Amino acid sequence: TGATFTLAESQGKPLYVENFATWCSNCRQQLGNVQTAAKASGQQATFVALSVETDLSADKVAAYAKDQGFDNIRFAVMTPEVLSAMQATYGTSALNPPSTPHFYVNADGQAGPLATGFEDAARIQSALTDAGRN
Repeated sequence: TGATFTLAESQGKPLYVENFATWCSNCRQQLGNVQTAAKASGQQATFVALSVETDLSADKVAAYAKDQGFDNIRFAVMTPEVLSAMQATYGTSALNPPSTPHFYVNADGQAGPLATGFEDAARIQSALTDAGRN
């Protein structure tokens, strides 16, 4: 939608973060699972997809989300500084979209380890339920 948001707005709720690229077919597939989990979750958790394509415009990201039907996920483009911080925290694996890098943040704001690979919607929901208890 072009609206600005911060991750701090999610405080008190678990958060799912997926790093992606618009050209990545694995990302589209995994974000489909995320969309299913997000829709089922309602307002119980926040779902964010962060583009590693730092030169992408907000309009292109919004069009991508709309075209794919990802309307329960918040999308943003990482700035070069955020991309650098992501790499410093999680290593280069966090910047490799085809491996579907993602992590969970618990309701207290503590980020968990980076995971890669596909997770189905049920697994995502289960992990967020666990993150909501911490």
